[in-house]
Amino acid sequence: MATHDDNQTLAAVAAAFDELPPVPPAALDAAIAAFGFRDLDAQLAELVVDSWDPERSLALRAAPSDVRFLGFRRDGLSLDIELHPDGTLVGQVAADEESDGESAAAGGTALDVQVESGVGDVRDLAVDDRGRFRDAVVARSIRLRCGSRLVTPWITW
Repeated sequence: MATHDDNQTLAAVAAAFDELPPVPPAALDAAIAAFGFRDLDAQLAELVVDSWDPERSLALRAAPSDVRFLGFRRDGLSLDIELHPDGTLVGQVAADEESDGESAAAGGTALDVQVESGVGDVRDLAVDDRGRFRDAVVARSIRLRCGSRLVTPWITW
């Protein structure tokens, strides 16, 4: 049960909160965006092809290679990449056939693709009008982002 002293304390705390300025809209936006991270694992792109995993690899026409082929799908996008032993990253992002017809280069502007290293370095990749890109990657642990629609899990090779 609250005593008279407790009621005075609660009233003083309430008065202190009444004197605070309103929360800035940018802070509210950041809080709402952070709430979206509560199920981050569910938002990661699905790995559908991995040439290093016998259960997820497709029958490849070429002989086994040191090049790792990976395919990801999420939210109507597909991302196919090759990771070469020398650190070359080659890939293509495109709309899936089942999607609503939105292309990876809608409106003539290529979809943003970023590569993030395990040490936090994030770089924008140059993507052509067909969704293709190539980059030299030094880090051996990366993930890719295609706009806000597709984020791969961490990839190590």
